[in-house]
Amino acid sequence: SRNKCQKNGCKKSSRAPAWRAAGRPPSAGRRAPEARKHPEAIAIDAKVRREAGRQEAAAQATRARDAASKAQVTSDVLAASDLVRFNMVGSDPAVRTLAQLLWSRSRGMVFSASRMPQPPQGSIYQIWLLTTAAPISLGTVAPDSSGRITLATDSPPVPPRPIAGVRVPLEPASGVPAPAGPIVLARAQ
Repeated sequence: SRNKCQKNGCKKSSRAPAWRAAGRPPSAGRRAPEARKHPEAIAIDAKVRREAGRQEAAAQATRARDAASKAQVTSDVLAASDLVRFNMVGSDPAVRTLAQLLWSRSRGMVFSASRMPQPPQGSIYQIWLLTTAAPISLGTVAPDSSGRITLATDSPPVPPRPIAGVRVPLEPASGVPAPAGPIVLARAQ
C-alpha cells in the first residue's frame, strides 16, 4: 500500500480521530462505572472461590483421615491373634453379593461388602452379630454408588461368647432393636 501511495501521490491524513482529542474512546464514559465495579466483582468471585477451595480441601482431608483410620483398624484386626472371619453371601444369587466380617475382641471389627443394591427408600441395612443370647447390632450401613460398604471400628460392642454368626437384613431407616426384616446377607455355609 505504501508503494501504491507513492505512485499515485497519496497523502496520509494528518487529522487524528475525534475521540483521541477527547482523550478516551467514545464508550469509555459509559464503561467507567462498570470498570469501577469490575474489581469488586473480581474480589467477590475470588473470595467465593477461596472459600469453595477451603471447603473442598477440608472435605478431602476428612476423607483422607477416614480412609487412614479404616486402613489402620483393618491392619490391626487382620494382625489380631483372636481374629474370626465370617464370609457372607447374598440371598439373591443373581446379584452375587459378597461380604465379610473380620472380628477381633481385642482389636475391633471390619465389615466389607460388594455388589450391594441400594436399599429402598426408607430402609437401611443393619449388621447383626448372632450369639447364644440376644442378637447384637453392629450398626446400620448403606452402599456407596458402586455397591460397596466398609465399616471399621476399633471399639465394637462386646458380645457374650460364643458368636454363632452374622446376618444383614433390610430394616427401617431408623434401625431396629432386634432383626426383623428380610435377610440380604448371611454367613456362607
